Amino acid sequence: MCKPLRAGISMILLGGILWGLPRPVSGGSGGGWVFSGTLTGRSVQLSAEVSGRVRWLAEEGATVKPGEAVAELEDPVLSQQLLEAEAALAAARAEAAALEAGVPPEQQAVLAAQVRQAAAEREAAERLWQALRRQLAEPQDLERQILEARTALAVAEQGVERARADLEKARADRDRLPFDQREIADRQVAAAEAALRAAEAERDAARARLEGLLAIRERPLSLQAQVHAAEAQMRAAEAALRAAQARLDRARNGPTRWERDQARAAVALAEAQRDLLRLQVERLRLTAPFTATVSERLAHEGETVRAGQPVLSLSTMDPLEVTIYVPVSLLGRLQVGQPVRIQVDAFPGEVFPGVIARIAPEATFTPRNVQTREERQTLVFAVTARVPNPEGRLKAGMPADVQILP
Repeated sequence: MCKPLRAGISMILLGGILWGLPRPVSGGSGGGWVFSGTLTGRSVQLSAEVSGRVRWLAEEGATVKPGEAVAELEDPVLSQQLLEAEAALAAARAEAAALEAGVPPEQQAVLAAQVRQAAAEREAAERLWQALRRQLAEPQDLERQILEARTALAVAEQGVERARADLEKARADRDRLPFDQREIADRQVAAAEAALRAAEAERDAARARLEGLLAIRERPLSLQAQVHAAEAQMRAAEAALRAAQARLDRARNGPTRWERDQARAAVALAEAQRDLLRLQVERLRLTAPFTATVSERLAHEGETVRAGQPVLSLSTMDPLEVTIYVPVSLLGRLQVGQPVRIQVDAFPGEVFPGVIARIAPEATFTPRNVQTREERQTLVFAVTARVPNPEGRLKAGMPADVQILP
């Protein structure tokens, strides 16, 4: 049987828990048994998952909500990698969107013009190659070209002489006129000078062509080299034409299924890389698991902490818990969720409703410094009662009586 006298209860503080022997309650209190203990709040330590420099986001004593960040660890390298991954994702999405949108008509017109230019360059390269081949295959044709070039040079030199004579005549005619009547004559002199420069340019071109043909006749191997170079140039022009035509066809026909799949795969890969880095960055943030108070910082601002190192402590006052020790003889009367009544000395006569939250799966002994041998040999079970404390009237550390109703 439980002892009826409250004064006969032996209580000691062991590991932050007030132990007590039960006493029966009768009369207006509703009966049952009363056990004593101490109110405690939940407390946790948040540890760093990775290494980094601490930056505080919540002050000591501040109340934080579930999921609210209380501190973060700075990692400049990881943050830069995340920015780069987000930029790469934006570029991949833009490229995929442009691919789906297709090429606008004005851009297609530009591509068509590039095709025409590439075709003209290819035709010119082929004409040059064919001409050089004929020169290499027919030496007599080279002699004919040399003769024509000599004739053209002679005609060009005569043209230079005529232009020079015309210029001298124009200057002489101008010099015979008064200064105030030379405007028209000056223009004629300028025209004669331009004609002389044009004639000289034509002569120089004719001379260069003749010298080139003579060099080919004297060094036939150089002609072969020119033929090979012209052929290579023509092949390159053909490849450029095919590439330009392919770009135009792609613009007109739209992307292929393979191209669409490639663009979507690139976006998916960029998203996966971004999400992975986001997860790594999230590991740098320490968040509150429940509504709590920041009770203690365990590191300084800017300090570098290691992975697994505690950074701060959180505690909550709602709900509070009290652990009592129930004899094995009463254990069959208890179950998790069973209502209990809790009283504290700070509010005499007031009852706070609670419930049984946990029942220990194994028995323990009453503490050894309980006075009698019988008491030391009594088996008890730890039972935790939970009491809501939304207004914060109850405080951790308060002695509490827990009444278990029959």
